[in-house]
Amino acid sequence: MKYGAFTLEIRPAHTLTTYRMKVEIIYMSVQVQRFLITGGSRSITLERNLIKKRGNWKILEGNISQSANIEAAAHAMLQIQNEIDSYMAKHF
Repeated sequence: MKYGAFTLEIRPAHTLTTYRMKVEIIYMSVQVQRFLITGGSRSITLERNLIKKRGNWKILEGNISQSANIEAAAHAMLQIQNEIDSYMAKHF
């Protein structure tokens, strides 16, 4: 059961390219939220634990390529998490 979907756009650090992704809320409970993020032929499933105070995001699975620039990949993941947090705060 899907709970909703929205589109987000991010622009990773030190790039001029903007990436558009579809975010689907695939599971929600009092303790956990799960999101499927797809863009092009790549996808990733993220889980947000609502109970823990730190380390509340986890990558469950994905078919993303290895990035040569780990710092840029980490920054992009942080942007995705922040955008999802912002959307969820406004709509749920």
